[in-house]
Amino acid sequence: MVAAMPFAFAAEYVIDKVLVYAVTLLLIWAFVDCAFRRADAFVAIGTLQKAIWLLIVGFAALIMVWQSLLARPQMGFLSWIAAFVAAFYLLEIRRGLREAIEGPW
Repeated sequence: MVAAMPFAFAAEYVIDKVLVYAVTLLLIWAFVDCAFRRADAFVAIGTLQKAIWLLIVGFAALIMVWQSLLARPQMGFLSWIAAFVAAFYLLEIRRGLREAIEGPW
């Protein structure tokens, strides 16, 4: 039992570090994607304006970059919110933007 505790802490550290870096990369990708999309496509799909999405995704990316630069990166409350922002933009908004620009097929 005693030997399992250091392994558990090491595994938790590695999992947290991988999650923080993965979400950071996803948010940077989402921010770059949002920056290169046309502004009228956001209006066409009926979502927030492009500038507001840039602020939301950019702020979430800054939170995750700050988390990844810490000595012990961990997925806290703000990190999970940032992960939700990345998932929502990439899975919902980006898909709608692609369909508005390129068509559903």
